Amino acid sequence: MEQITKNADTFLHVLETAHSSRVSSWQTANLNKALSWADHHQRLYQSYSGREKIRNVLDIELKKLAYRNCILVNAFGFEFLRNCKDFLISVLKSNSSFSQDLSICLHQPETQLESTQIFYC
Repeated sequence: MEQITKNADTFLHVLETAHSSRVSSWQTANLNKALSWADHHQRLYQSYSGREKIRNVLDIELKKLAYRNCILVNAFGFEFLRNCKDFLISVLKSNSSFSQDLSICLHQPETQLESTQIFYC
């Protein structure tokens, strides 16, 4: 559980950076790493979605993590992981600081998510 929480903390900060002007410094390697984190968390969702007890514990831990970091407080939880890659892509595509050259590399999200969800407390 500790490693999952550490990884989720890293992913929250990736999402925060994707939402900020700091994303302007991203290169292809940064984008690929961010997408890999999203893929990792979607696999985590798939692995535990059918295991109610673990899913509930993860949901609580992820919500506590979001609250401590004051990022995605009302959104980040176990269900968020289901479409977190689409959310990341939506955030990047809506961020004017994100490189247009890198934006071309991104597919259109399969799930249309509101990328302007409240990021901060």
